[in-house]
Amino acid sequence: MVEGLNKLCGQTDQAVAALLQDLKRRGLLETTLVVWGGEFGRTPMMEVRDEKYLGRDHHPQAFTIWMAGGGIKGGQTIGATDDFGFHVAQDPVQVHDLQATILHPHGHRPQEADLPLPGPRLPPDRRQRRCGAQTPG
Repeated sequence: MVEGLNKLCGQTDQAVAALLQDLKRRGLLETTLVVWGGEFGRTPMMEVRDEKYLGRDHHPQAFTIWMAGGGIKGGQTIGATDDFGFHVAQDPVQVHDLQATILHPHGHRPQEADLPLPGPRLPPDRRQRRCGAQTPG
């Protein structure tokens, strides 16, 4: 189990590093936004059903996304979970704000986009700054 995870992580790390290096070498990283994430976080516990190990369970309360290039300020971490990775404990980022961060550096006006998600939103002038997006020049 651990060996398989290490192998898959190594393969993924190598491919992602190659992609980012290639984009940078070609001068495309500044205009290309790479977003890596999933629809759910993962709990730190193993999911077992009928004595069969199924992996780490899905967890909708907290998840990780990383971004590179495309006007996103590098080297920052926004938010944190509790010690078990169950719930957001610090600086939550709403999906609306993540969408605005992705759209804004590319000249799109997120406040005019049809984003039918319920819940509170940051004011439009704060959305793009929440996750460190740079204003298009």
